[in-house]
Amino acid sequence: MLKLLPPSVIVAAEHDGLAAEGKAFAERLRALGTDARFSCTPEVSHGYIEDYYNPGIYAVRGGKTEGQRYETFMKHAAPAFEASCRELKQFI
Repeated sequence: MLKLLPPSVIVAAEHDGLAAEGKAFAERLRALGTDARFSCTPEVSHGYIEDYYNPGIYAVRGGKTEGQRYETFMKHAAPAFEASCRELKQFI
């Protein structure tokens, strides 16, 4: 069934417990002949796109929307999102 999947882009975050599985999935798709790309975005954690665009969700997940940790997150999230968009644009 996997070989029936369309071309795929799998984007993971550097600090993401699912990154290894995403990479393995992309490799499996390629082995079956499906065009698949894997990209690992540095210096961010799982959910970074959603958290960046919705600070309320970031707060619900336990992050404080002020202070050094949040400022560091915001500093890395925007460039990471842009890098992910560039990867997708190359694919389509």
